[in-house]
Amino acid sequence: RDAHYSWIPATVLAHPDSLASPAPRLRVRIRLPSDWEDRTVVPKGGDPSSIELERTVKLSDYPNRELPLQNLEKDGKTAMGKNDMADLPNLHEAAILYNLKERHSGGVPYTRVGDIMVAMNPFQWIDGLYSEEKKFFYAK
Repeated sequence: RDAHYSWIPATVLAHPDSLASPAPRLRVRIRLPSDWEDRTVVPKGGDPSSIELERTVKLSDYPNRELPLQNLEKDGKTAMGKNDMADLPNLHEAAILYNLKERHSGGVPYTRVGDIMVAMNPFQWIDGLYSEEKKFFYAK
């Protein structure tokens, strides 16, 4: 978890000697998304290039002292996106936010979570969004 950007993907570089210690820490390397420069809102007075790419995180800051697992495609690098987030292997706050971000940037404002439909304002007109074909697709 990042103070300004919420969830940022990272790779664990070093495991602690003992997970049983009261406050185990992990060394991680941040993996900024490819669209980071174009799509990141910088906090007031901030500099997007000043983000620490390596940092230490406290496991005690996370539920069950575990980092949330990323949903990656088979290549191990590409973020996995799904039409129905119930199909994501790991469903948690970070996974939901990244899946919605990917779909929103791809011009897809509607996403399912089982029987629930999540709608995000695309802030632009999307041709064909309300066509008969799309209505039937989302009605399934």
